[in-house]
Amino acid sequence: MRDENTMLRYIEAEPDDIRRIVRDRERYTAAFVKHFLSHPVKRVYLSGNGSPHSVCVVAGMCMERLLGVEASSSLPAVLNRHAPFNANGVYRPEEMLLICPAQTGRTTGPIESARLARAAGIPVLCTTLSPGGALARECDIVIEKPTGFEESFPESRGHVASMVILLLCAVEAARALGRLDADEYRRWMDGFERLPESCGRAADAAKAWYADHRGMMLAADAYRFVGYGPCYGTLQESCLKILETTRRPSMAYELEEFLHGSGYGVKEDSVVFFVCAEDGPERERAREIYRWFAKKSKNCVLVCSRRTPGRQPNWLVSDFLDLPFLSAVEYLVPFQVLSHLTARELGLSTLTQAYPEIFTELHAIVEA
Repeated sequence: MRDENTMLRYIEAEPDDIRRIVRDRERYTAAFVKHFLSHPVKRVYLSGNGSPHSVCVVAGMCMERLLGVEASSSLPAVLNRHAPFNANGVYRPEEMLLICPAQTGRTTGPIESARLARAAGIPVLCTTLSPGGALARECDIVIEKPTGFEESFPESRGHVASMVILLLCAVEAARALGRLDADEYRRWMDGFERLPESCGRAADAAKAWYADHRGMMLAADAYRFVGYGPCYGTLQESCLKILETTRRPSMAYELEEFLHGSGYGVKEDSVVFFVCAEDGPERERAREIYRWFAKKSKNCVLVCSRRTPGRQPNWLVSDFLDLPFLSAVEYLVPFQVLSHLTARELGLSTLTQAYPEIFTELHAIVEA
């Protein structure tokens, strides 16, 4: 008999997954670091469908910041057909790198991207659960994720593993290249070592919040997510998780973009999550925009650190670390939990896809 709480069990296992990845980080990052030491990488392309696309958004921003490369996140169909590699011809093949985060590695788009890149002499890296799979066979560097295949159809553990691995790759390469000094590297590793506990607390906070606000989640006809910086990638993934599990419309918006038409649909009972994560000017701006929309809907929720002043009864708070880029991992966890709990109370299974035949009938995957 299938356990309908399998997805929740996977989410609860994520802190231990992170601990193992951080502990064994050389295994997961060595090939990436070696590549950056032996190649003058200046341009990084990241591409994936579904959950991997949001990994691309977060990892791309981190690599630009730490490695000083130009990085972009593209959906495979866009990259393959409309936005070719090296369009201006300024980079040599060895100066470019394609990164394809993946789960099974059977999705046709990234496989085509990898083939196009290799045909142009551009090295390709993937993270995957299938080191001998279709995507991996097209890659120069294959990083096998340690989380195993998931019985629940929304990816949770595997997604977090891809994020943590690629963030660690960026940090370790930056250190090897002399772009991080010893103190900066130590601060990064301190954050990675504290991240598992933060994710565990965030899961517990989400369960407690849901117990008090389940009526809001169950009555919603749609869910909106608003945030900034690397957490925008996290909100894209949060949106996808809620949509996959509840089968209700979900939309993710960058903070300022939400003001330009997207927020006009907010009504008195609209559910809108505002994520207030990393420190800086955007943090206060997020609170300002939240306060404005809280006058329009009683179901505006600020997701933030417990340290944030002015706490309201419906805020979802935890002892988040709020560290650069690591916030994209810890702020995902509450929405993973909420997606499972809401779906289960709606009578929906998180083990069964809405349309399991879609990938084969529309030729979106290949055989392993």
